[in-house]
Amino acid sequence: MVYMPEVEKNLLSLKDYRIVGDAQINPHAAEVEAIVAKLCDELGIYLPYYNEYATMPAYLYPRASVDRLVPIYLLLNMLWYVDDVYDRDTVQEQQQDKLARQRVYINCIKILRNGHSPSEYHLLYPVFMEIHRRFRALASQGWLERFADAMMAHLRASVENAEAIMLGQTLDVATYMHVRELDSGMRPTAYMVEFAAGIELPEDVMGHPYVEQMTLRCSRVGSLTNDLFSYEKEVLRLDSYYNLVRVFMESHNLAFMEAVHESIMLLNGILDDFEQDAGQIPAAWDAKTRADVATYIRGLRDINIATWHWQYSTNRYRSPESPFPELRQLLPRQ
Repeated sequence: MVYMPEVEKNLLSLKDYRIVGDAQINPHAAEVEAIVAKLCDELGIYLPYYNEYATMPAYLYPRASVDRLVPIYLLLNMLWYVDDVYDRDTVQEQQQDKLARQRVYINCIKILRNGHSPSEYHLLYPVFMEIHRRFRALASQGWLERFADAMMAHLRASVENAEAIMLGQTLDVATYMHVRELDSGMRPTAYMVEFAAGIELPEDVMGHPYVEQMTLRCSRVGSLTNDLFSYEKEVLRLDSYYNLVRVFMESHNLAFMEAVHESIMLLNGILDDFEQDAGQIPAAWDAKTRADVATYIRGLRDINIATWHWQYSTNRYRSPESPFPELRQLLPRQ
C-alpha cells in the first residue's frame, strides 16, 4: 500500500476511528484491582497514579476469572511501572547503564521461565517471581516458555529502540510499525488471551499464517492507536520522533492533520481486515482446535475493542492541550 498525502479538506480525525464494539469491562475488576493494588504496594511497584492505568486489564480481558485476572493485572502493572520509570522518551542512559538494565531484564525473564532468582537483588526480581508462581499454577511450562520469549523480545526492544529515538532518527512507516509492535508489549498482551480463556493452542496452530496474521493485526491496532492518544505527551511535550503521526509527518512531509488522516486510514484498514477475517478459521483443523482458535480470535477482538474504549476512559491520555478536541476534557476522578 502506498501512502499519499490527502489533499481534500475533509480529513479524517480521531472521531472517525473505526470502533468495532461497545466497551466491555470484566465484572471482577474492582475486586481484582484491590488485590493487585495491595500486591503492587508490597512489591514496591505501586505508583501514585495507579488508578490511571490499573483499569486496563478489565477492558482487555472482560471474560477472565479472578484467579486468572490477578496475575494478568500484576504483569501489566509491572509493565506500566517499567515503562514509566524507564520511560523511552526521558531516560538518557550511559552504555554501562544500558547494559545493566539489559542484564536485569534477562534475569527477569529467567525468573519468569523457571522461578529461579539470581543471588543479587533487584526490585523487579520478587515481582517476576510472584508472576511466575501465579502463571505456572494455571498454565503449562510450554505456554510459559512462549510467553517468556515474547516478553524478552518486548523488553529487549524497549532498550534497543531507545537509541534511535534519542537521536531523533526518522523511520519509514513500515519499519516503524514493526519496531512499535515489539516494544509496545502487544505480543505478550495477545498471548495472554490464551491464559485468560484457559486454553493453550499448539505451536503449529500459533504459527499458522491465519493465526499469525490475526495476532499481528491486533498488535498493530493496540500499538499504533496508542500513538494517537499519546501524541500530546510524546511529541508536543517531549518532542519524540517515535510516534506514528510524527513518522508520517517526517517521512511524507505532511502537516499534522494530514498525518492524522493517514494514521486513521491505516488503522481503520487494519481493523476492517481483522473484522472481515475473524470468522474465516481454516477448516482443516479438528473441531476442538477450531473452537479454541475461535476463542483466541474473540479474545484478540476484545483487545481491539479495549484499545479504543480504555484509552478514551482514562485521564492518562487527556489534557487541555491535546490537539484532539475529544481528549481535552478531563474526566471526574473515581
